[in-house]
Amino acid sequence: MGKDDMLYGIVQKGREMRHNGETWDEIASHLNILTEDGRINPGLAKRMVMDDYVPARNSTRIRIGLKPNPIIKVMGDEIIHDGCQAIYERQCACGQYFIPNHPLRDHCFICRPFRTRK
Repeated sequence: MGKDDMLYGIVQKGREMRHNGETWDEIASHLNILTEDGRINPGLAKRMVMDDYVPARNSTRIRIGLKPNPIIKVMGDEIIHDGCQAIYERQCACGQYFIPNHPLRDHCFICRPFRTRK
């Protein structure tokens, strides 16, 4: 279970209601677990209560009253070079940085372009 107290409260209340014989529709309605268009979402309620599911989508988390996940990811001491958008880039013999599309690719796409199909 996650560290979110609100999520823990939702799960405990849902388990208590299910133990008392209420349907998933009633549980979802009581816990305000709704879809984007406002309908009751009993499937999400069941996953959260029975499987300890934690919604990953920020829109879903906000809709049921949880804090959104942070979008910023700490990369540590890694440096992203010009022309790349990832920390696992490689440097070709010509000096150009590139992101490989296969573990065995050692040259950039300028020095060794894709082979076309015959």
